[in-house]
Amino acid sequence: MNAIAGMCDWSSFVESATPDNRFNPAHQGALGQGVVADPRPLALTAQAVLVLFAVAQVMSDLTTGTGARMFPDAILFEMPLFLGTTVVFLCWLRRCRLNAEVFAPGAHKYSEGGAVGVWLIPVFNAWASRRVMLDIWRANGPAGAAWTVNAWWATWIVKMVGISVYVVAVPQGNLHNPVVMFINVAAAVLTIAMVEQISAAQRAKIKA
Repeated sequence: MNAIAGMCDWSSFVESATPDNRFNPAHQGALGQGVVADPRPLALTAQAVLVLFAVAQVMSDLTTGTGARMFPDAILFEMPLFLGTTVVFLCWLRRCRLNAEVFAPGAHKYSEGGAVGVWLIPVFNAWASRRVMLDIWRANGPAGAAWTVNAWWATWIVKMVGISVYVVAVPQGNLHNPVVMFINVAAAVLTIAMVEQISAAQRAKIKA
């Protein structure tokens, strides 16, 4: 996972730009693995890119088959935005996982690198990703059930499995349809909500 860690190194500049982003060293976990940092800068970046990606998807869904000039433009931007969203989301996840290790040392199923790596393994990521997010959620110690994590995961499974089944069952089908558009928007909204809730919980813990 060194490649992903390298791509995320730029975030350290953003974090260090705000003096109160860091824990007092006295509050670091017993393992002493690094400094805890505010995930908010990466969270805002991830949320912004998610919005752009969702807008591009909606534009392509609404204009498919209409001959509108906007359709090829939306399709053109979808792949770069998807890749950008993936990279920034994983950087945010890595930061939250590093923080969570300090909050709850040894309470996670997957290591810091493994928590990012499981997302890149097809099929396995379908359930491992939920465990990663739940471990981070529990380490933050927020009150109440992790409804955002579970809702995000359920929508992501519907999107991943449902669209795959549709492609196999209807080879000539049109993926740019209202049902797919609704699933894409729901997945984006719930991902943004999850990023916000986890980031807010970690930020509160850091500032406490």
